[in-house]
Amino acid sequence: MRSLLCHGVLDPTQAKGISSRQILKAAPLSDRPTVRLLTSGLRLLASGLLALPFAVFAQSIGDTVQKVEATLGKPQLQRNTDNGQIWIYGNGTKIKFENGVVREVSNRSAASVSVVPAAKTEDAGGGSKAAAAVALHKSILGDCQDSLVKAGGASADALPLMKKRYLFIYFSAHWCPPCRAFTPKLVEFYNKNVGIGDFDLLFVSSDKNQKAMDAYMSETGMPWTGIKLGHAKIQELKQQFGVRGIPCLVLLNEKDEVLATSYDGTNYRGPDVALRKYSALHGL
Repeated sequence: MRSLLCHGVLDPTQAKGISSRQILKAAPLSDRPTVRLLTSGLRLLASGLLALPFAVFAQSIGDTVQKVEATLGKPQLQRNTDNGQIWIYGNGTKIKFENGVVREVSNRSAASVSVVPAAKTEDAGGGSKAAAAVALHKSILGDCQDSLVKAGGASADALPLMKKRYLFIYFSAHWCPPCRAFTPKLVEFYNKNVGIGDFDLLFVSSDKNQKAMDAYMSETGMPWTGIKLGHAKIQELKQQFGVRGIPCLVLLNEKDEVLATSYDGTNYRGPDVALRKYSALHGL
């Protein structure tokens, strides 16, 4: 570019008899009005002083988190929401993700917003309703909604789990050394991906009492929801999914069909199988 800007320099001693139009044509590129205007605009854009409205929609509705990051890089600010994340960039662009894909793009300076409508699904009567209103995993959570807890013993709500398409069920206990070895890995996976994914996790404990279960959840920093010990649902789930030993991790889809489990019949394959399955489905 520098060599181009050096071409066409007009010697003033040779200017006699040359029209202003010819002088303009002979002027260096950097001195031409159009080039100066374009260069100034580019400088302003690079410095963040100029926000073009069309730049707001550089990302398309439906793009994945990975694609946005590859295109725009990491955001200056990142916030988690109930079912996704909000990324905010230095030029004012805000991108809202739900279930791992772009749902809304806006920009403060451009005062423009692009929104994708909520997905629709058919109800039993043939009508449509927003997918967000559909309660999933009722066969798993319907009978124990009043017996859910978080680390520290606080009561938990089943609704956040029932909004997610995928549900992990983690069978584990504090007294089990392989469980204690795997749980930190599961906590890391959960914390890293829950904000951009469409899943949640239900903890089914095999601890000896509620105090031991609460201690296990707190000591390992479990961020998910568990079923209180003593509830009949615990034994029912163990039988339903053929849990013969722990740790066992089961992955269900929105119909509560098993996508992956630690057991293949009587053959134990380990809890990593379910994590690998979910990662393969979402390109993690």
